[in-house]
Order: sequence, then C-alpha cells, then structure tokens
Amino acid sequence: MAQAPTTEGQLDHPPTAHRIVTLIAVVLPPLGILAVIGTLWGVAVKPVDLLLFGLFYVIPGLGITVGFHRYFTHRSFETSRPIKTLLAVLGSMTSQGPVCQWVSDHRKHHAHSDVEGDPHSPHVGSGAGLMGAVRGFWHSHVGWLRRTGQINEREARTHPRRSALAQSLGGGARSIDPHIGRVSCQPGDRFLICSDGLVDGLWDRRLDELARGELDATRLVLEAVAESGRDNTTALLIEVMP
Repeated sequence: MAQAPTTEGQLDHPPTAHRIVTLIAVVLPPLGILAVIGTLWGVAVKPVDLLLFGLFYVIPGLGITVGFHRYFTHRSFETSRPIKTLLAVLGSMTSQGPVCQWVSDHRKHHAHSDVEGDPHSPHVGSGAGLMGAVRGFWHSHVGWLRRTGQINEREARTHPRRSALAQSLGGGARSIDPHIGRVSCQPGDRFLICSDGLVDGLWDRRLDELARGELDATRLVLEAVAESGRDNTTALLIEVMP
C-alpha cells in the first residue's frame, strides 16, 4: 500500500492497515486474559493468583520496559543510583539475560533494523518463500538466542561498546560515562587513535599488516577513504621515543 509523500520535518505514518493490526495485537491479548480471569474466577483463578501475577510478572516487566529498554538502552531519563539498581534487579528477574547483553542486542537492533547486523531480524539471511518466512519467524523469536557468545569482526564493529571515546564525548546519550584507563609503554611503542571512519574502511587484518611495516597516518587515512569514504576519517599516530 502506497504511503502519502512526506515533507521534511514530518513523520512518515504507517498505512492504516498496519496501524489497525498493531492496535489489535496490543489490545486483544489483555482483553483475552481478562475474559479468562472472569470466566474462571473462584475456580482456577483466585486473589492469590493476581497477587503473584503482579509480583512476578507486572513488576519485573517494568524492569525490562522501563529499566533495560528505556533507561539502560536509550537513556530516556535520569534517575538515582538506588532506582538504577532496582530497575536492573527487576529486569534480571525476567531471565532475559544480563543487562549488558540485553542492551547490546537492542542497540544493535536499532542501529541495523532488518539489515545485516540486526541480531533478531526475520528478514535477514532466512531466504525467500514460505520456508524462508518460517525460518525467519523461528530465528526472530527463539533461534537468535541460541548463540555461542562469540562474535565475528563485523559484529564487533557494530557493537555499542566499540568506542569508549565516542561514549565519553556523548554518544547520543544524555548521561556521559567516560572510560578512563592506564597502559604501560616503552620506547618504540606506537599508539593509533582514530575515528570510526578509519576502521570502516580498513579491516583488522589490513591494519595489522600496515602496523608491521612503516606505519604512516596519512597512508592509513587515504587508504580508508579509498575503501569506504562514508564517514569522517581521522588518524593520530603516537610513537614513544627513547
């Protein structure tokens, strides 16, 4: 279904059919639950069941929706340390994994929605036709959870913690959490500080090859721009002198 053209600064609203399906998917399940509770009240559903539902589903669910999602992933608001801790504990009670892994997966999902790099897209790498749709459905709901914990170089490049420098400069988040560390060095050691534009164009293997020779910052930038050229490319080479 074609969508009406948009102008700059206006939101591109989804088709009416999509909005109706979304409304049904959001409203119908709770109505079904209420209908079952009313039908089985006093038989299979009692006040203690509602209490347990609130304690072990609704409240931990807020740990995921408000905590893991809105706060830890998107930094949508600021709060105190006790509330941060409470949200992390409640979210962890849902057995959806540690907060760092949850945030990592969700940020990758937003950065690469339905393209390569999205950890749980039903539309990437599943194939076409009915079987492709079935494989995509399985992967997006359950299959993507069956991972070894190892990531390849391409995934590492899209990891939300790939650049501590970007995070210390803001990284799009309201809360700046700079990473501070110390590394020992000796004469002859070389350090490369670069923007993500450099590693977009040069893979780790190529950087390793160049580092074994006469490393030159100008050469690194020129080669990265020639290979990619999609982002600002900066390289600063520091050599420890005796």
